[in-house]
Amino acid sequence: MRALYVLTILLALSVGEGLGCSCFEPADAKVAMESMGAVFRGKVRQKEILAQHPQMHGRARYRLTMQVLEQWRGELQDTVTLYDMDPGTDCMGTGLQVGREYLVYASDSRSADTRIEDKFWFGWIDVVPEGTPMLRPDGACLPGGLVSDPRVQKALKQIGKGRVPSK
Repeated sequence: MRALYVLTILLALSVGEGLGCSCFEPADAKVAMESMGAVFRGKVRQKEILAQHPQMHGRARYRLTMQVLEQWRGELQDTVTLYDMDPGTDCMGTGLQVGREYLVYASDSRSADTRIEDKFWFGWIDVVPEGTPMLRPDGACLPGGLVSDPRVQKALKQIGKGRVPSK
């Protein structure tokens, strides 16, 4: 079974940008929040490209600074730092853009390099010390995205009014 899982991941990585990520979204945006480290509405203020990792084959990584406007999950300040990468066929990366407002579902993690068996998949420890707490936006299969998107408007109605972040 593990070999089938590894083969599926490697196949997804090898097909390039031709195929997109596909999944089933949870029916309710509130339920989707339960496993997240943070859920908030915010505006991207800065997007800094990080050093290129040679084993990521040109896939860029970013440090984003976001102004938190409203939050539902997590204990956030009014500004938060996220780590993201270019979207890919592995359903990772969100493509957040400066000046735009998003509903963000973010996972708590610690910086690490991720490998499948002995194959490097993606990593952070060359730019963020290993084990450093990180928030990473999760765009796959969750109702987050541009606030102007009708799907996100529906999610915002489902989750109701949030709270103002602390200063």
